[in-house]
Amino acid sequence: MTRFAATFLLVMTARVWAQTPPEAVARVMLGLEQTAAGSAAPVQKAAIGLFFSEPLTARLSIWGDLRLSSIPVTVQSTLATLPADATKIATSLPLNQLVRSGEFLVGVSYQVAGGKSPWSSLSLIASEGAAMPLAPTGNRFYRQYYGGVRVQSTQQTHMIDVSLGQNEAITGGGLHGTVMRVDGFYALPVTGGNFLYLFGTVMVRASPRPPSIGDPGVDSYRIGVGVDVIQMLKALRTN
Repeated sequence: MTRFAATFLLVMTARVWAQTPPEAVARVMLGLEQTAAGSAAPVQKAAIGLFFSEPLTARLSIWGDLRLSSIPVTVQSTLATLPADATKIATSLPLNQLVRSGEFLVGVSYQVAGGKSPWSSLSLIASEGAAMPLAPTGNRFYRQYYGGVRVQSTQQTHMIDVSLGQNEAITGGGLHGTVMRVDGFYALPVTGGNFLYLFGTVMVRASPRPPSIGDPGVDSYRIGVGVDVIQMLKALRTN
């Protein structure tokens, strides 16, 4: 997963200097996040987010989302110091500490409505992937898959996904029951290049636990602030 992340980072950054179609989306995020599962105390981590969406037709697109987290770190950042702090942590942590947990999703989206107003695009989405826990258990990742809807702005700076599916990390290591997942991504209007973002994910069990299942699993959330490296480079090139 580390090699894939490094390759993806180089490819997506290189697209800044190419004539990328306006419908295509590529984000390389560096940031800090807070995560917690169930009643556990929240922890802070350095985070890397790699996202792309490539149109196949006027309505059909493929997309991928890779998220990596470090070991817990101690930070006291503000919005003003976040870009420097996130970059410092991401470049100073050894790889074996920077990439300690994460997940990936790959999927398709089909636009069913909108396309002209600021909040205009409504799409159906389907995805499949896996999650890598901070402390490995067994010899495999936790599997997950979802289907739902995506609402995003025409500028691709705001996006909300609401989906239902199954996730072994939430339901005790097995694919049973129903999990609701909500992902959000919002550009803060404090920078001219729209490169400072809020992001978050909530995953909760949406169905009762079967009596035969011993491990009920835990709900989880993550929320953070990050810098989009690609948008920041575009802003620097424009200036």
